[in-house]
Amino acid sequence: MLVSYLILHKFQRRQAKLAQVVAELQEQEGRGRRLAREKAQRESLELGEARAKQAGAPPAWSSDGKWMRPRS
Repeated sequence: MLVSYLILHKFQRRQAKLAQVVAELQEQEGRGRRLAREKAQRESLELGEARAKQAGAPPAWSSDGKWMRPRS
């Protein structure tokens, strides 16, 4: 009986550890997707700014990353 309890206890601890590792993995996966999305947005913005610069338009963003309103 004691052996069965010890095995059950060890199994439950491993289940809890597995759940923790799965949660951490999902968090990392979500962070990776968010970073990839932010990178794609940044690259798209940079490409748009490069095209606007080639066309002679003023930049839409200041050097500190804040939106600049178009001059009227």
